[in-house]
Parts: sequence; C-alpha cells; structure tokens
Amino acid sequence: MARSAKRIWVQRAKVEGVEKIPVWRTIGRAYGFAFGNLATIIGLIWLPTLMLLAGGYFTIAHYFAGVLTAIASGNRYAAYAGAGYFYLYQVIAVLFEAIIVVPVMRQALGLRDKAASIHFAVGPAELRTFVALAAYTLIVVTVEIAGFILLLIVASLIGYAAQTIGTIDGVPAVRIAVWMVWALLAAFLASIVYVTVRLSFLLVAVTVDEKRIDLIRAWELTHGNFWRAFWVSLFVGTPVWLLYIGIQFAFVGFASTADATGISPLTFQMAGVSQSVAARMHFMLAWLPYLYAAWFLVRPLAVGLSSGAAAAAYRALVPDAPAVSTPPADRLIPAAIG
Repeated sequence: MARSAKRIWVQRAKVEGVEKIPVWRTIGRAYGFAFGNLATIIGLIWLPTLMLLAGGYFTIAHYFAGVLTAIASGNRYAAYAGAGYFYLYQVIAVLFEAIIVVPVMRQALGLRDKAASIHFAVGPAELRTFVALAAYTLIVVTVEIAGFILLLIVASLIGYAAQTIGTIDGVPAVRIAVWMVWALLAAFLASIVYVTVRLSFLLVAVTVDEKRIDLIRAWELTHGNFWRAFWVSLFVGTPVWLLYIGIQFAFVGFASTADATGISPLTFQMAGVSQSVAARMHFMLAWLPYLYAAWFLVRPLAVGLSSGAAAAAYRALVPDAPAVSTPPADRLIPAAIG
C-alpha cells in the first residue's frame, strides 16, 4: 500500500514536471562532503576568511571609536564618522563571500578535485557569484522593507478599526486586533523565510555550474521543493550554529555570547548615544577577537555543509548537468596553491 502510494506520488511529480529534492540523501551527502573534504575546504577558504574577519574587526573598531568620541565630546554627529566605512565593508564582504564559496562549490559539484593548502582567486566565476549574491541581498532587503511598511499600514488600520468598533459579540475588538497583528507578523516573517530559501538555496550552484547569473533559474529549480530545501538547510545549518555558540561560550562565557557577524551601526544609532552604549561597545571590543575566532573555526564546516547540500540537491534536480568540467584558466587573480 505504501509502495503503491509512493509510486503514484513519484509518477505525479514527473507528469507535473517537478523533480523532488531527496531530503535525507541530500543531508547525508552534505555531511559526507564536508567531513570527507574538510582539509581541502580549510585550505580553500582560510585566507579569504581571515582577511574578511580582519577587515570586519578593524571596520567595527573604527566605527566604535567614532561613537565613543561622540559620547566623550557630546557631538552626536561624530558617531557617524565610521558608518560609511562599515557599509562599504558590507559590499566588500559580499565579494569575499563569493571568493570563499565558489571554490568549495566547484569541489562539491565535481568541477575540481585537487587538494589545497592556500587559495585566493578572483575570476569570472567569483565575479558572477558576487553579482548574484548582491542582487539576492537587494531583493531580500527590498522585500523586508516593503513588507514591514505594509505591515505597519495594515496594523494601523486594524488598530483604528478596533478602537472604532469597540466590541464584537462581547469580545473586545482590541484583543482580536492584537491577535490579527500577531498573525500578520507571523505571515511577514514566513514570507521572508520563503523568499530567502527559494532564492538562496541553489543560487551559488546555478551560478557556478551554469556559468550565468540567473536568480529566476535558482527560484524555478526550488519550485515545489520549498519545504525540502528548508529542512535540508535546517539540518545542515543548526548543528553549525550550535557549535558556533558553544565555542563562543567556551571563549567568553554565556553573558557575552552573541552573533559577531551581525553587529551593525544601526543597532547603536537606534539605541542612542549614551553611557550604556559606550559600556556595551567597550565590552564588545574586548571580546570581538574571540567571537571572530569562533566564527573562523566553524566557517569551513559551515561552508562545506551548505555547499555540499546545495550541490547534491542541484545534481538531483539537474541530473543531465556535466559532472566534471575543465577549470577556467582566465582568472584575474590566480590561486597561490591549488
């Protein structure tokens, strides 16, 4: 009975033209690739990752120094001195992200099979991936901003209507309005997750293997596979996040455990220029090297798992894609080794 139902489901999927991502096989291959090639992955990414984190530390330190100067002098505008450099670093970080993930994705797709002890290359593949990641980021940010504005407008209308109506069948309209706003917030967050997973899961694999920037292709490949891509992402991402938090805890303790990659000037601008912010900045500056060290340690495993999962899913959806291709020789900055 179960086999018959499964056979009918598979046949229906083929008729509809929707290939399905094999969840457990994809997860297994992701872990197999990450741990089986961990030494190579470390060799491929340690240098650009180190450069990225070092740049992040000095950029954040420069911004924090401007804010601390503003607090000491009473000049609020001094706090914005380093904000420009911070946001410029965010753009550069996307480029370095492409430099980091491209060689690992090529390894996962079978497009390269060499070991590496040090690697840094900027070529057409990295530049295409940079543009694809930048476009993806802009789309997600646009969706977030537009969705948040729409959420505020609808929530305001609901609140106004609730104040006007008063009660509905003896139930205060305000109580109903609160639940409606919570439902809208949940829908907003769910839409962000949906767009993020659909766009990002196969974006790098498509860009690297098909040698083109095509976000629509990445979106279409995950059609009918959102939940499968979501569960794969969850099972390969959650253990890395827990390991990251565990290493941070071992370094600096529970009180200072935080996401070192998510620090933004906006956080402190919204909080205002105050002594409490100054104390927090001094605290973060003291522990930031340890937090970045934790991220540096888990980064190879994170990139290996995400690339291995995306490559396995992509090969399952596009089985006729070539398994091996000749590495391009037109790199702008060649790899030092490997």
